[in-house]
Amino acid sequence: MNEQGSVMPLGYEKVDHLLGLEQYMKTTQINVSTVMIDRAKIPNFSFPEDKQLCEDARLWMNLMHQGYCFSGLNKILTLTRVHGNSLSHNKFKMAQNTLKRYLREKELPVYKRLYYFFNYAYHGFEKRLRPSQLHTDLVYERFYHQEKSRI
Repeated sequence: MNEQGSVMPLGYEKVDHLLGLEQYMKTTQINVSTVMIDRAKIPNFSFPEDKQLCEDARLWMNLMHQGYCFSGLNKILTLTRVHGNSLSHNKFKMAQNTLKRYLREKELPVYKRLYYFFNYAYHGFEKRLRPSQLHTDLVYERFYHQEKSRI
């Protein structure tokens, strides 16, 4: 949603049912606010200590390097308010940081790192043009009803 709380008409994210490292690097489709991790299966994990951009992506990629996969749901679980001054709003800076992160992936040949980055860039551009498929009234009704039922 935008800063005023209106659902934006574009920007729908499709997610894969099963997501491994290669597909993640092409799409970066994991939203940190919707992740659940079973501590019985992955007891010891933490976000990187250094407070740089993309700590979440670095954690997901670290877990995937260890052989873990993520499973996605194509359901609306959160609404994210987009602020003009947020770190993630600057797509050029995000792309720069993603490229830097991919170039540090020494386990992959350079051509694969670049291939994944160009897929990431294309996917990011394409998803921002995709209609959101959200009906504003229905979204607010569902979120309001859920919030009201918790009280």
